[in-house]
Amino acid sequence: MAKKKVKSSRDVLSITSIIMGVVSIIFAFFIPYLVGITGILGAVFAYVKKGKNSKKLNLWGFVLNMIGLFLAIIMLTISLLAVMMQNLSGIVT
Repeated sequence: MAKKKVKSSRDVLSITSIIMGVVSIIFAFFIPYLVGITGILGAVFAYVKKGKNSKKLNLWGFVLNMIGLFLAIIMLTISLLAVMMQNLSGIVT
């Protein structure tokens, strides 16, 4: 019985990592500041619980979280460039 609980806890952290990865990808377009929290936590969950049974789940969780972090960096860069271009052109809203 104890083995099943340990096995399922690994799967729970792997699935949590995948869910946080999907959430971080969605948040990257709307609230990129929150991706720092969800993306890093999800990547840590995927990295901490490395196991033979949930190796693919951990990999998916890690990759999804890294994609979310990458998209958030791109969106923050684009928004920073837009603000800089607006200030340079002298347009005030």
